[in-house]
Amino acid sequence: MLVLLLTTIAVFLSAEVHGRKNVLMIVVDDLRPQLSTYLDVMSSDIFAGMHTPNLDELAKKSLLLEKAFVQYSLCGPSRASCLTSRRPSTTRVYSLPDYFRKTGGNFTTLPQYFKEHGYVTRGLGKVFHPGGGSGGDNDAISWTHAFYEPEVKGVYSNEKPWEAVPNSVHKEYPLIDQMVLETSLDSLSTFAQKYTENQTNFFLAVGFHRPHPPWRFPQKYLRYYPLEEIDYPSNPDIPATAP
Repeated sequence: MLVLLLTTIAVFLSAEVHGRKNVLMIVVDDLRPQLSTYLDVMSSDIFAGMHTPNLDELAKKSLLLEKAFVQYSLCGPSRASCLTSRRPSTTRVYSLPDYFRKTGGNFTTLPQYFKEHGYVTRGLGKVFHPGGGSGGDNDAISWTHAFYEPEVKGVYSNEKPWEAVPNSVHKEYPLIDQMVLETSLDSLSTFAQKYTENQTNFFLAVGFHRPHPPWRFPQKYLRYYPLEEIDYPSNPDIPATAP
């Protein structure tokens, strides 16, 4: 079910096996609630041209929270808050390098809780904030299997604010979320077979990096967003006193 909307969106899907449920948790970075399923509860002018059919279909079968808010206006603190079920004032995580186990306390995380209750756990992509914000190892104590963090080839440059990547390029040099998706599908298939046979439940957390900048995506998706139809903000300037 769709249970959480923060700076990230987390989707929990479950299937019952041997009286308990297997869990697939999907986390999407910087996804705004600009989905047609929110049209009834938000201003309609921000939805023009949004193409989100899969999330819309999922929302129809899910618990859709209409009044969920980000804990903190930064990725790391919000992820730490979500995954430990504690406010930033308790985790003491206020910046990206802050690691909640050092700043706030040795709190039990969501995947760690499942692990300690007999589940096999694995994380892929961006679940905790990578680097110092998760102890440098994506909070290894939370996972039964080694965390999967894809290695992106150097053909892409983070200096470009956005990039529509031709099929010939991302076929040879897969985009980061392509690798996360393919590996997560393999893991889901393997876990579903292996751990069902062993009568063991699993918790699989899959974290996608986009739409966090830079906006690098397969070129084919431009057909949904023709550049000539994209409007610029009426006021593109930042406030004079902004840091």
